[in-house]
Amino acid sequence: MRYHLYDYWPIYALLAAVAVFIALAAPAAARDQERWESWCREQGGTISSRTGTVSIPYSTGNGGSSSYTETTTTYTCTGPDGRVLDTN
Repeated sequence: MRYHLYDYWPIYALLAAVAVFIALAAPAAARDQERWESWCREQGGTISSRTGTVSIPYSTGNGGSSSYTETTTTYTCTGPDGRVLDTN
């Protein structure tokens, strides 16, 4: 096991770096969304959301297939007069 750690330390370092990045980025994104929603309400706006899903098929080899599904949500701030103030 000792040599395993020495041989593969770059992989473990990369995984640790990715984990730290995710741990720092997720709360920052949540705070950004909260600031945006607060700004929208200060303008007298209302927030609506729309979620879209895209499925992309791909071949797994040997005649097999699968698909990758991605879901995105778009938030829209609509002003009191009905016009779109911003999207996030």
